Amino acid sequence: MNNFILKLQNIVKNASVFIRMEQQKSSLRKVASSIWAIVFGIVISMIFVATSNKNPVEFFNIIFSKGLYGDKFLIGYLAIFLLGSLGVGLGFKSGYFNIGVSGQMMFGSLISFLVIYKAMDPREDLSKGSLVLLMLISTISGALLAMIAGLLKAFFNVHEVISTILLNWIVVYLCVYIFNWVNNAIWSDPIISKQFLLNTGDGTQSIKISEDNKIAFITATLILGIFIALILWFIFSKTTIGYKVKMVGLSKSNAKYSGINEKTIVISVLTISGALSGLAGFIYYIILQSKMVDLTIPLNIGFDTIAISLLALNAPIGIIFTSLFYAVLKNGQTSLFLIDLNGESMYMVTGLIIFMAALSIMFNSFRPIYLIRRFFLLHLDKEWKESYKKYKIKLSQLNKSKIEDLKKAKQEHKDNKKAFLETKKTINKKINNLLFTKIQNYTDDEKLQYYAKLSALKTELNIQLDNLGFYNYKNKKNLHKSLKISHQNEFKKTTEFKHNELLEVFNAKLSQMFKIKKIKGAK
Repeated sequence: MNNFILKLQNIVKNASVFIRMEQQKSSLRKVASSIWAIVFGIVISMIFVATSNKNPVEFFNIIFSKGLYGDKFLIGYLAIFLLGSLGVGLGFKSGYFNIGVSGQMMFGSLISFLVIYKAMDPREDLSKGSLVLLMLISTISGALLAMIAGLLKAFFNVHEVISTILLNWIVVYLCVYIFNWVNNAIWSDPIISKQFLLNTGDGTQSIKISEDNKIAFITATLILGIFIALILWFIFSKTTIGYKVKMVGLSKSNAKYSGINEKTIVISVLTISGALSGLAGFIYYIILQSKMVDLTIPLNIGFDTIAISLLALNAPIGIIFTSLFYAVLKNGQTSLFLIDLNGESMYMVTGLIIFMAALSIMFNSFRPIYLIRRFFLLHLDKEWKESYKKYKIKLSQLNKSKIEDLKKAKQEHKDNKKAFLETKKTINKKINNLLFTKIQNYTDDEKLQYYAKLSALKTELNIQLDNLGFYNYKNKKNLHKSLKISHQNEFKKTTEFKHNELLEVFNAKLSQMFKIKKIKGAK
């Protein structure tokens, strides 16, 4: 019984630490801030859904109940989001922004489809060996495309955001050209082209892959993605290579002075990022879709990986969970017709969640249980309430004296304005005459005398203005500001001391309650 109570106390304590986020700058705090971001994002999303005259509870019930249905699409989206987001997160960790995930996913699959049409029979079921080959081709192709951005950054200082965005559109137009049967880019015979490409001219016909092979490859890549996440976590946490990558991301100048080869880092990071994106593209286009369609714009799902990585604060382990969250949303999106909502509503919901995720840094200090407990402990204490009243009276008196003093100082400044202007005019004339003096041929001693004279005139100006009361208004304003800050700091110290005192009493009473329960349980 005693062990059970001790364990229960530890669980409560650990849960309290997690919710309150007491560990400074810890990964636990980062995870909690992301969770709060999701919670507030969902709350705001519910308000948005309610404005559409729909039941927000029913909306999220459908999303999560249908989205959690464990079919191949849920696992497939999870694998895609996980791999792509790990690639993005790796780039963000090193300070480089791989915005080209969409292009890398499309390019890997583009090359794979060309191999299918030229070296395989698309009319037959693709074997496991063929799929393994296509998976490697997609991965390598994505890596090579991202490597171009890395080389441009390393040797020509072309910003990776610009190069990856441009590469996205190059891949898009390449796909549009190659997979339009009118262009005969793959086969010279238009009749053959029509057999394998869409008549609409914007994609391919479906290739044949057995369901067993689809599930096997989706599962394998998901396990691989989790394994890669664990490896990246280990590298960033335990190895010098991870430290070097993070050093480049934190401060490129410090990394350079530490002897880290920035060119090697940027090329390696973007290449690995592209490889992961290419592998994600293989799952999306080859396994899940089994075709390439809607090729006129970069793949939207690629940009989702950026949001997923940011929501996890680029932490490899965190990306596993945010990918699952997004996979559920994506998989449940198709069921929105049950409440007469279209898929675009999901983009609004995810957009609101990501907006809150972007502000997740502000949740680092968000400690609801701590704040509620602190509020009640203080406001139920008579001594603290009395000190709070005195503090408010002090501030009120200070504000009254501030208004009177500043009003008086402002009037004095207005009355002496003519004297200020005359003093400035007289001394500034001397300063300007001195500034027009040519000192190129002066000796070092003469130059020192010149600058000393100039400094003396400026000092004389400040002294005379001060004697006339030119700085009185500003000085009184600063004085009242410092007095207010002093009162605030004093009250904060008093409040903190009182809170700690009350907290000790509260914890003692709580411990006493547990002891009483323990005795009763023993009896």
